[in-house]
Amino acid sequence: RLSGGRIAIADAGTKSVRVFGLTGTFLKTLGGPGFGPGEFQDPRSVLSLEGGGVQVWDGTLFRSTVFGEGGELVSADAVDLATIAKAIEPPLYAASLKPLPDGGFLVRLLEKAGAENGGGVKETSYPAGRFRRRSGALRVSSDLMSVDTVMFFADVEQLAVEAPWGVWPIEPPLARRTWIAEGGTPHRICIGEQQAPEIACFHDGGSLTLLRWSATDAPATEEEISAWRQEIARDFGQKLNREDIFRMLERVPAPEVRPPHSSIHLDPSGNLWVNVGPTPTLEKGSWDYRVFGPDGVELGLVRVPRIDVLEIGEDYLLGVFQDELEVEYLHVYGLSKSPSAN
Repeated sequence: RLSGGRIAIADAGTKSVRVFGLTGTFLKTLGGPGFGPGEFQDPRSVLSLEGGGVQVWDGTLFRSTVFGEGGELVSADAVDLATIAKAIEPPLYAASLKPLPDGGFLVRLLEKAGAENGGGVKETSYPAGRFRRRSGALRVSSDLMSVDTVMFFADVEQLAVEAPWGVWPIEPPLARRTWIAEGGTPHRICIGEQQAPEIACFHDGGSLTLLRWSATDAPATEEEISAWRQEIARDFGQKLNREDIFRMLERVPAPEVRPPHSSIHLDPSGNLWVNVGPTPTLEKGSWDYRVFGPDGVELGLVRVPRIDVLEIGEDYLLGVFQDELEVEYLHVYGLSKSPSAN
């Protein structure tokens, strides 16, 4: 959300950024597909700048592009990934970068799959059952000279299944993954591995706060399992026929319980919002979020409409709603807080 209530949306489909007014009126398009200055291959995020401008991060080109309030191109600066790579111990590598408010970057690490045998041929083997590759997060200064380890953790859960071309890893239903949120005042980075009802928050000064809550295992829903099947069918629809797809799906056992949480978000006040899953009595209609203050104290449970939350502000919540035809809409909801709330 930009100054004056305008909204900037990074659209990976059109490889551009679209700006809309407070009432939803289309105002302008920033950039477009390409490799030149002001163009994008993978616009990942949009940051609001003082003075009304926007900063757009391209996840493929590792490039930060700044547009002025009027839409004019101000700068386009690529990050020298080779410099960052020197500070990373193989087989980990920099899989993604995210700009931070101080001009630095949050680097997401990932372990390379496969290894070379004695003959120099790459071979890939996968563990039996569900497994998670190694991952981690680094904080890199704006001049790329200072690299600090935030935390090492496990990447998304996978399961190796037999495909027509051999053993292949896929994400099982309700796969556990690591969620990262950064922001707030004062700034901090929060990481949740979905192994337990726990989030680790790292403050810029180096201190650590662990947020824990009591929770009972919530059963996986048929809706979630069905959505996973449809997603896998779409992903492999161009490679396999329906019979092969269903045969592969039959080899993946459905989980009985959900992970203890899913997405996490930090609002400008430093409150951490933790999605703990569908509302039990309104399964198709809403999500439940536990909200923790900057000091780690739980403030309460907030019921949120069933949207993919993109941003939580001081007095609004912004996210993507998908209808039964899978058409996407951007929804903005107001937030009302009691006088004692942060």
